[in-house]
Amino acid sequence: MQDEHGLNLAKREIPTAREIQQQQECPTCGDGDMRCKVRSVDKPVQTATLSLGDDGMEITVDEGNKQPVIPEPPEYDPADVAFRRDAPVVELDPVPLHDAREADGYWYLASPYSKYPGGTAEAFEEVCRAAGWLILRGVVVYAPISHTHPIAVESEIDLADHSIWLPADKPLMDGACGLIVCEMETWRDSYGVQEEIKVFMEACKPVYGMRWPR
Repeated sequence: MQDEHGLNLAKREIPTAREIQQQQECPTCGDGDMRCKVRSVDKPVQTATLSLGDDGMEITVDEGNKQPVIPEPPEYDPADVAFRRDAPVVELDPVPLHDAREADGYWYLASPYSKYPGGTAEAFEEVCRAAGWLILRGVVVYAPISHTHPIAVESEIDLADHSIWLPADKPLMDGACGLIVCEMETWRDSYGVQEEIKVFMEACKPVYGMRWPR
């Protein structure tokens, strides 16, 4: 049987809009991974017809007025995206030194600090050595711990207070061409490092790791 639009029709009873929303499995296609939703109506749709158009898309036609009612796509769920902002990054690609040398601008060199097993002074010394290693190989870097540790010591500012230092570092993160994480011990557990990684990833800038000590 065909309707006035030339579509092949097959009569089928379907549940109301409320019943559709309450069911885990799609009542139309039987796909458990998708929940079909119909547009809100003043009264429940008691009967409808299912049609297959020329483009292969399944639609429903209200028998009362012959107007197509196309199921809406599933709602976007941020929890389903590949990258979740609250998920720690545990593996990074190694920094390609040739590309890093050719980059236009400077690299932001992130490193652990307050949780470093050797203490904050040793964390400062290690990242200074790492920054020097990169500079000697032609890579322009800005290391925030190398910059802020002596300032904090001499000014008696708590360098572990992220509410002070992350905003202070944000313009320098924005200006950097990319991020290199100095993979010192505890870098995965560092709140500051993880926040810096997220900032660069959300800005679609390259993020690399550098094993240290080498």
